[in-house]
Amino acid sequence: MQPEVINVDILDDEEPHVLVQQYVFPDQTFQVFRKPTSPDEKFALSPGEEIDPDLYWTVARTLFETGEELDGMPELFALIYLDEENPPVYDKTQLGDGEPIMAVDYDAEAKCYRCEACTDDYDAVEDISAPTLDKAIRRGLQKLYDILAGRT
Repeated sequence: MQPEVINVDILDDEEPHVLVQQYVFPDQTFQVFRKPTSPDEKFALSPGEEIDPDLYWTVARTLFETGEELDGMPELFALIYLDEENPPVYDKTQLGDGEPIMAVDYDAEAKCYRCEACTDDYDAVEDISAPTLDKAIRRGLQKLYDILAGRT
């Protein structure tokens, strides 16, 4: 099942720029904060979306610094959250407390993007990798969606 992807914001007050998207499944929405895939990526807000200057998206930008800046830790390219503003979720206890549930980093040795679970509840995403950031996000979100729906 392919989710609808809505481009909702560009956090560009400071470097690194962070793109904000919603991945909307029929009964679950995820927030995705990600780096641009290239310096010249064209990221446009989805039709009908307007950036609300009073909206405050909380994401730790330091997590998106490069591996060199983080003492050799893998460079993160995306953080995924359950969208608490747009449930439903299958079990209210599955709502996070504003913490990411999945991250996507780049494995330079394997030359691929890898999904990493941020909590033990979603360890099944750690088998997912892809050659592009977009594919890794989509595959990881499909797995999260299946976990939440009790399909795995």
